[in-house]
This record gives sequence, C-alpha cells and structure tokens, in this order.
Amino acid sequence: MELPGVTDIQKYKKRHKELLYNRSHWEPIWKDLCSYVLPQYGRALYPGFETRPRRGDEDMVTSWPTLAARVTAAGLQSGMTSKSRQWWRASLPDPEMARFPAIRRWLDEVTYRMTFVMGQSNFYEGTYGVWSQAPTYGTGVTVFLEDFEDVIRAHTLMIGEYALASDYTLRNNTLYRSFYMRTWELVNTFGKENVSRQVRNEYDRNNTEQWHHIIHAIEPNDDRIRGGRSNRNMPYRSVYFEADASEDDEGVLEVKGYEEKPFATFRWEIAGRDDYGFGPGWVVLPDCKELHATLRDRGVGIEKSVNPPLQAPVADMDKVVNAAPGGLSFYSTMQPGGGIKPLYEVAPDLNGIQLSLTELRQLIDQAYYKDLFLALMARSTGSAEKTAREVVEIQQEKLLMLSPALERADEYLDDAINRIFGIMLRGGLLPPPPPDIKDQEITIEYVSIFAQAQQMIESAKIEQGSAFIAQLSSLYPEARDILNPDAIGEGYLSAIQIPQRMLTDPRVREQIRRERAEAERQAAQMAQMQQIIEQGKTLSEADMSGQNALSALLEGAMGGIR
Repeated sequence: MELPGVTDIQKYKKRHKELLYNRSHWEPIWKDLCSYVLPQYGRALYPGFETRPRRGDEDMVTSWPTLAARVTAAGLQSGMTSKSRQWWRASLPDPEMARFPAIRRWLDEVTYRMTFVMGQSNFYEGTYGVWSQAPTYGTGVTVFLEDFEDVIRAHTLMIGEYALASDYTLRNNTLYRSFYMRTWELVNTFGKENVSRQVRNEYDRNNTEQWHHIIHAIEPNDDRIRGGRSNRNMPYRSVYFEADASEDDEGVLEVKGYEEKPFATFRWEIAGRDDYGFGPGWVVLPDCKELHATLRDRGVGIEKSVNPPLQAPVADMDKVVNAAPGGLSFYSTMQPGGGIKPLYEVAPDLNGIQLSLTELRQLIDQAYYKDLFLALMARSTGSAEKTAREVVEIQQEKLLMLSPALERADEYLDDAINRIFGIMLRGGLLPPPPPDIKDQEITIEYVSIFAQAQQMIESAKIEQGSAFIAQLSSLYPEARDILNPDAIGEGYLSAIQIPQRMLTDPRVREQIRRERAEAERQAAQMAQMQQIIEQGKTLSEADMSGQNALSALLEGAMGGIR
C-alpha cells in the first residue's frame, strides 16, 4: 500500500465527516448528561475547549448524581480490575490441556508478566476512565499503543473525542479519534519531513506552542494482501493526518498497521445496531434534572422566607431602611398601616420538599447500583472469594440485574488483554510457548470479585437443588437417582473458582471407585465367612441330648433330607 495521496486523504476525511454526522444524533443527550451529571469528561463536546478545561457545572445545584457515578466507577475498578488482587489469568480453550504441568507453568508465567506490565504502565488509569464514563454516557473507549518505556500506554478518550462504527457482528471495529498536538510535539513524534508546510514554518520560526487538530483513523485494512509482512499490510490500518491542513498540502503524518485491534470499547447497553451504548445516566437523566430544579426552588423558597420582598408606604420612599440584624428603621405614625412589611408570606413545605428530594436521590442511587458497589467496597479488605460470597448474600438481586453490563465489560477487557499480549509477544517479553500449544489461541479466565460473585450465584442454585433432593429422598428414596454426583460436584467447584488442576482425573476417579468396590466386596465376603465360622462353632458346642428348639430344628431338617 502506497502512502495515501490527496484522493486517499479525502476519502478518510469524508468518512470522518460521515461518522460525525451519525454521532451528532447522540450529542444532545451527551451534553445534557455533561451538564447535569458528569461535566468533567464532556468538554470535547464543546468546540474550543479541547485543549483547556471547561467547568460545565453551571446548571448543577448538587453533586449527588456526580458522586453516585463516582461510586459506580470505583466499584467497577475494585470489583473487576483491582490492582491489588488477581482478577484474570491466561488459559486455553481445552481445560484438560491447560492442566498439564509444563503448560500450566507457562500460562502462569504469561499471566504474571502481563500483570506486571499492567501495573507498571497506566493501564489502571485507563480502565478507571472507562468505568467513569460508560455508566453515565453509555460508552467508554481506550486505545492501547506501544510505549518504549512502559511497553504499553493506555489512552482513554473523553466522550466527544471519537467516532465509532460497527461490523455485522455488532462489535465496534472502526475508530476515528480527534485530538490536538502542539507544533513541537508533531515534529518530535512524526518527524519534520512528514508534517505539513504550515507546521514546518511554525517550527522554523520557533512558534512551537501552536495547537493543531489531528485525526487518527483506525479501521480494518480492506486492501490487505494476506501473507504480506509489510507494516501497512496488517489486519488493521492506522492513518494519522492533520485535519486543518490545506488541500494542496496533504498533511499525512503516518500510515501503518496493527496486528490486532488496538482499541477496546465498553458499551453498557446497546439497542439494535447502535454504534454507541447507553447506561444508567440515560435512565435517570430526568430525575437528575428534577433534583437540581427542586433544590434550586427550595433555595429560592428559603431565601424568600428568610429575606422576603418588602413593601413600605410611599411617604417613606426616601428613608433609609436598616435591614441588618437588630437594625433600626424609622417610619411615620401619622399614616395608618405604616411601616415596612413583607410583600407576601413565604412558607415553603420543607418536609414535603425533603421527601421529594429523598425519593429522587434513591432513584439515582438505584440506577447506578450504589448500594451494591458500597457493599463491595466495604468488604473489599478480605479475600476475593469471601468478599464475593458476602456480596452475593446481600445484593444478589442487584448483581443479577448488573450481570449483562458486566459481561459486556468482559468484552472490553478481552480486547485490552489481547492487545497487550500481542505487543509483549512481538517484543520478546513473553516466554516461548510449549510446542504442544504453539498454534493455539489463548483464552482469558476472569477471577475478579464480580466474576466469582456471578459464579457463586450458580453455586447457590446447585446448593438449593441438592438440598431439595436430599429432603425429597427422605420420603421417596428413588429421588436420589435424579442427580449425577460427579456433574454436581464438578459444577459446584467450577462455580466457586476451584482450579481444574486440583480435581482428580475422571479416569483415575473411576479406577479408585473400582478398587473401593472390590475392597468392599472382599470385606463383605470376609464378614460373611466369619459369621459362618462363628455359627459353626456355636453349633458344635450346643447340647443335642435333650428336647429343645435346636434339636427339634435339626430333626425337622434331617426329616426333610430323608
């Protein structure tokens, strides 16, 4: 693939324009969410604020919705991608193969090295940015690029900085991100020979602090020739170009490719073929607006009741009124009804307003699963298994409601881990795989608190079913034949994240059972023989001379023989 010319760049600019048009239908509600819930991440929605802060909270009276969103972000970080405890491990599609010692050691080493890189880089800052935005705006995006010092560098984008497109599988496969770089950054990053004429002139004049609009296009490489080894012949195409470059100055900064998708998206919930998601913030946006309006009205009512509008006789118009606490004002007693009085009485129903505010706050907290995440963080000091069990016991219903979003978050983490694995493998930072799995795909097993909690919901069902059959068997013994003990045991242990390597191989298990059955059969035979011997000894010592039950029994037996 040759370096794109003017025609190619116009193609990218045209697609960027089309993607922005598709995104424009989402922007009004994003701006509302920015104004009433999460203004910190929405400045890219407003032209002119891409490179400088924007307060954005002018329409807000309370921080309650923002704090609820922050609790959700912290809960997702703690429950899914905690830096202080293991939350994932490498595995194989075939669990049996993953149990072989040499393969298990390799998988554990891969997990350790990748986890170390995540901890040394800004990976967890990137995930927190996604957990912060997706519950409110519905979508979060991180671009993972190679970094010379930290191996990887996570760039989590703010809402409004990017435009997405999806393929027929409903997965995002195209990202056009927009950002700004200074003149000196462009020259240092892409080289003076690759920047536009305008940037070169600014750099030569030492005018290096000027900002320039850059577009980074990432999309599937439709022109790829399979089997080619070129940097531009990879599954994903990457094109950097200056958005404000003149038509006669291409402004192409860099063209290259990626072996795997270099970005990951988390969409809290999607409808149909939507490229973007929606989340709890969308659901409670009307409640957030009403909360701000009610608090504003309450403040006005209290202010009017404390400092009401006044009325005074026209004759006292030019007199000084001392409205300070304890102040003294004079008025004429010659006029009936003289003096300064409130224009009207203001008595706001503070109890009724407080009940309304409490209801609105509860609705916001419920939408953001605040109780669930607070319960998680309050119990996060114990082991992951204990914490997961406590969360299930207390918040099982809410965890079930949250499960679809957690499964979509796993898709985000799948892409992120796959990208990090590819970067480290190509960089020689991972040990060579054993020959038996050289061409096999690596899968990801999640062992975070939320992953274990979801599994424990299944284990609770197994416990309930087994307890019911046990009770039923006391009345109907044949009921115990309903269940398969091996399947129940394996399913339960898998649900509580017991490693597969700790389980006995089914073939060994069957051999143990055969040996146990044979031992029990032999023991039963020995017991039977011992009983016969003891009976014979007793008979030999019995008195057969008189008339008794034993002699009568023997006589009857002998008579039968005759």
